[in-house]
Amino acid sequence: MKNLGAILLAAITLGVFYFVVYGEGIGKETEQGNPIELDSNIKSLNLRLESSDTTIIPVEQDFIEVKIDGKGALYVKGNKKELIIEVRRKWYERFGLNAKSNVTVNVPKDFQEKLSVSIGSGNLTFDGGRMELEELSLNLSSGDMELDNITAKTLKHNGSSGDLHAKKVITKEAELNISSGDVRLEDFEGALSGDVSSGELKVTISQLLGDIDLDVSSGDVQLTLPDNADFTLNGKYSSGNIASNKILKFEDSENGVIKGVSGTGKYEIKLSVSSGSVHLN
Repeated sequence: MKNLGAILLAAITLGVFYFVVYGEGIGKETEQGNPIELDSNIKSLNLRLESSDTTIIPVEQDFIEVKIDGKGALYVKGNKKELIIEVRRKWYERFGLNAKSNVTVNVPKDFQEKLSVSIGSGNLTFDGGRMELEELSLNLSSGDMELDNITAKTLKHNGSSGDLHAKKVITKEAELNISSGDVRLEDFEGALSGDVSSGELKVTISQLLGDIDLDVSSGDVQLTLPDNADFTLNGKYSSGNIASNKILKFEDSENGVIKGVSGTGKYEIKLSVSSGSVHLN
């Protein structure tokens, strides 16, 4: 009997601790599956996904619908400009081994403003047709993301230890911050800037439409450019290296500096490498 009392007391103590530290989610708890109104004045949709495998599907409807299979509750908060949708476990659902859930988010296909997605330890997949957005902002801790058919004026990705695989991405500007995760972009169009510390970045550019500016500390970068790409290469490295398989005009490579021109030299590819490596193909 004493042992049972001690166990109950420990459970209550842990529950209070989680409630104080993590809270019960932002906003108002909402029944999953119910339509969430997306006002035409909303300029930012913020999805916060704690520990779930999530699929985002653009659909022909004017409201958002969230379905949860497994543990977790749905919370919604908004104002005239921003709508925040959060899926997180209640404090008592944090105990046990099977903590993850499967979440499906149906988003109106016509939504073309800013979409922010934050993931803790789950996975994210974009499924369905092309999404056209003003901005797509991704914050990835330890999960994996799969993107396909995305058009956004601005793409921002902040990844710590998770992986991002994106195909058929068109953007005016992509900003990547990679600490220890891996990022792979295929059929990419647009300008690109980023910091790579200890992760790996592989980019296949189908059409070079802007400058590239990368700062690499101890990570590895592979850039595959189209044969007709017009760029000016300006690279510097200390203990790392920069290698190019492209035939460059006015090439100069010595004393930690590599320079050269391809085609008209319209766009600048600026590379700074400390102890990592960059390969241009």
